[in-house]
Amino acid sequence: QMCIRDRFLFSACSERKPMTAEEKWQRFCITYQSAAYNIMSDRQHQVTEQQAIEHVEKIQAGVERDMLIALVKQAHQSPAFDQQDDKEKAMEDFKAGKYQACMAKMPESSEAQNADIPTAPAP
Repeated sequence: QMCIRDRFLFSACSERKPMTAEEKWQRFCITYQSAAYNIMSDRQHQVTEQQAIEHVEKIQAGVERDMLIALVKQAHQSPAFDQQDDKEKAMEDFKAGKYQACMAKMPESSEAQNADIPTAPAP
């Protein structure tokens, strides 16, 4: 742990406080957005929908896993492209707006406080 010391602040050391339910959800949404990119990358590189779902199913059951499975299904409704530029555009387009969409789905506080929200990257 690093302490900041200067002439105005004697010590800026502090214990890490536990994350709130909102902070946990926000962290999940950052992961969710990255997962969207990775899921579409897998789609563009011939990973089957079933393979991607099997990977996501390793995450503890809950709303987060359900959201990631829905992403896989959504990605596989898009075509797989041959040209690398088209693949990259599909990945970026699929990722766009996913953080905001995820934040809009934040569970009620009482549910989220009890949730063990995963932050591991998805496929």
